[in-house]
Amino acid sequence: MRNFYDIRMKDTDSVTSHLNDFDALWFELQAQKMTMDNELKCVFLLCTLPISWDTFCSIVSNNARNGKLVYNDIC
Repeated sequence: MRNFYDIRMKDTDSVTSHLNDFDALWFELQAQKMTMDNELKCVFLLCTLPISWDTFCSIVSNNARNGKLVYNDIC
C-alpha cells in the first residue's frame, strides 16, 4: 500500500510507463484482497500526476460521465 501511495509521475516520465507502473501496483493490491472501487482508482491516478497536469485533471474531473470518473476514459 505504501508503494501505491508513493507513486508519482515526473514531467520527464513516459505516461505509458507511469500507467503501467500504476496498474501493476493496483493489481498487487487486488491480489492482496484490498478492495477499492473504480472511481477511487481514478482519483488516486489523478493524484499521481505532476502539477503540470492540473489542467488535464480539472478537465477530466469536471467532464466525468454522469458525475463518475471512469479509469479507461482517463487513460
